[in-house]
Amino acid sequence: MELYDIAITSGDDEIVIGLDPAQKGFITAITVKLDTVDDNVSDKSASMLAKIDIKGRMEEEITPQLIKLYDWAREESQAKCYRKLVIHIKDDSFKIRRTFEFENVFVVDYFEEYHSDGENDGENKKPSQFILSLTQKKNMLSSIKNY
Repeated sequence: MELYDIAITSGDDEIVIGLDPAQKGFITAITVKLDTVDDNVSDKSASMLAKIDIKGRMEEEITPQLIKLYDWAREESQAKCYRKLVIHIKDDSFKIRRTFEFENVFVVDYFEEYHSDGENDGENKKPSQFILSLTQKKNMLSSIKNY
């Protein structure tokens, strides 16, 4: 089982999910993708974007962080919309297997998906979830650290 934690920082503002072992499992999936902008690729191009999708369960314990994510998603100020993102991918003993650091990410899309009891099928209860889609600022690929 993989575990994830994220820390999103800008100045004195911080959004952290998963660092506390009590928040284990709130982030359910992370996708990191280097995407060539042009779909008709015949040579290596510098026109690439780093895209990150973070999915997680919406639980009462992380409501304050979800409110901060929502507020960041609608931020228009250039000074506040770009933030640092650190992702840790851990094994079930909390040993870090991989780390990604992005210096200038911004929100492309943010979703909150709620499910009523009518959409739950007994044992197959579908949890409410959030999806945060981020992109690294253009021409900043060389600043991405991964180890």
